[in-house]
Amino acid sequence: MSTRALLNLGLLLALALLVLLVIFEPGREPDTGPSLLTELRIADIHRIRLAQGEGPPRLLYREGEHWYLDGNPPLRAETSQVRQLLRLAREPAQRRYASTNLDLARIGLGPDAHRVIFNDQVELRLGTTDPLDGLRYVQQDGEVSLVRDFYQHLVQANAEHWVSRRLLPGDQAIVALELPELNLHRDAEGHWQLQPERPDIGSDAIVALLERWRHASAMRVERSEVREPGLWVRVGLEGQEAPVEFQLRQVGDDWRFLRTDLGLEYRVADHTARQLLQPSCTSACPAVCAWCPWTAPPASTTTWISNWPTATVCASPTRAVSAPCCGRAMTRCDTHYWKTWGRNPWEVNSMAPTCSAVRAAGKWP
Repeated sequence: MSTRALLNLGLLLALALLVLLVIFEPGREPDTGPSLLTELRIADIHRIRLAQGEGPPRLLYREGEHWYLDGNPPLRAETSQVRQLLRLAREPAQRRYASTNLDLARIGLGPDAHRVIFNDQVELRLGTTDPLDGLRYVQQDGEVSLVRDFYQHLVQANAEHWVSRRLLPGDQAIVALELPELNLHRDAEGHWQLQPERPDIGSDAIVALLERWRHASAMRVERSEVREPGLWVRVGLEGQEAPVEFQLRQVGDDWRFLRTDLGLEYRVADHTARQLLQPSCTSACPAVCAWCPWTAPPASTTTWISNWPTATVCASPTRAVSAPCCGRAMTRCDTHYWKTWGRNPWEVNSMAPTCSAVRAAGKWP
């Protein structure tokens, strides 16, 4: 090998060595990133106190897999909100300063600062945000850290913010359900009985309705002292003597399920409320059987009923339009079939066919 070739090989090896030194930087400590706000593990946290100044603190505590808001009575806490607050204990500190080098009052860390106390031991005090980067000042003992501003709304939230949005308080099985237009209870043999009897509602529809109640959640929970005459729903739970009671009222496009015993109002979306207050449709017309828009029946209804003495029409407060006929109820499902047959139930008056005629025409499910 010539001298020039050996020189080129040596330069190539030297260049490769330099590249390795740049990549691996021997002797340099590995970059561990920002240190965490506390050394607590989330799995080890079982109590959280939220306080401000001299005001009474709110206590969240864990029992088994669930979190509760302390009170009389204690209430199941909203798991997603608690999990978000727990992340504060493991939040990376972007920068740290000694408390003695800062004007604590100027950055919101005076006596009235919001405080989060984990396990009655580790206290974090939250101040204002830095005007340049939007990071929030958090003090722990003699040190102030700057962290991402993800938690202030949780620390400032009122008590009902922490209440679980689930309508039913526990995981017990439902043993009775009293709706505005239908009552369900389980007999001694475990079979569900309906009052009044509804042959068109099968066991699958009942199971689906109970499942919807078991998992039903509100959009939010609010404090409310409203007491108005209205509809009631009562849910009997296994092992619980008194049923859970809700007073219903509609406000705009939403329904309010009021727990008068707690002074709490669960705001439920209209479509969710409808699914809770009415069993599922039979398989004959799944797309349209459920609810009718709230409109006052026109005058022609009276003529229609007078010519169909076995029928009654009721525009109920829950907006379900029903007309029991031949042992079953006419809901919006049947309304759909009336329209496909060329009749509107509010307009048929004296030309209304009898039940047998409708069945014979194949239009009655």
